[in-house]
Amino acid sequence: PLINHEWKAQEGIDTLEVSVLSSYPISSRLAILREGLEYFTEEKQRQYGRTMHLILSEIKTGDDIDTALEHAVSEGNILPEEVAELSKILQEIISTPECKHWFDGTGQVRNETPILGGGLKGSKRPDRIVFYDDDHVEIIDYKFGHYDKHYSSQVQEYIQLVQRMGYNDVRGFLCYIDQKKVKVVPVSLPNSSAKS
Repeated sequence: PLINHEWKAQEGIDTLEVSVLSSYPISSRLAILREGLEYFTEEKQRQYGRTMHLILSEIKTGDDIDTALEHAVSEGNILPEEVAELSKILQEIISTPECKHWFDGTGQVRNETPILGGGLKGSKRPDRIVFYDDDHVEIIDYKFGHYDKHYSSQVQEYIQLVQRMGYNDVRGFLCYIDQKKVKVVPVSLPNSSAKS
């Protein structure tokens, strides 16, 4: 038994005396996925994208990968046996030439930070915004499916919002990630000479 116990009655109060308390190693326990039943019914690609968004939201530099993965395991978002494969994918992202400066610590990173005000109804939440010392800003939106031209409009909206905050040199990117490759697509405003 996990607990050896003995009930004792003392002056009308029942007490439980525990003499031995055993525990199983955490790796042998059942994992509780905190996503609810929809976790099991969503299509696999969508589930993968949600999980990767969660993990990437905790990564500012490449040094944060292990901690983010450990946290994802402890929260029940991934299984321990998935860590090695996801680490490989994350390492691929941060070493891709078009992406690596987003994770090298040269800019101030804001992951999943809401943009409020300015006449917005509600808020907008870009996946990653990096503010650089030369006053340029890069906005990154991660995608885990196939290319869709409609995704560009979302990044364009983020660019306009950050420009309204007083930043003139704002560059937007869609970062498509699958288990085999990373592709970065620059996004600029229509009829814009802004760098991207």
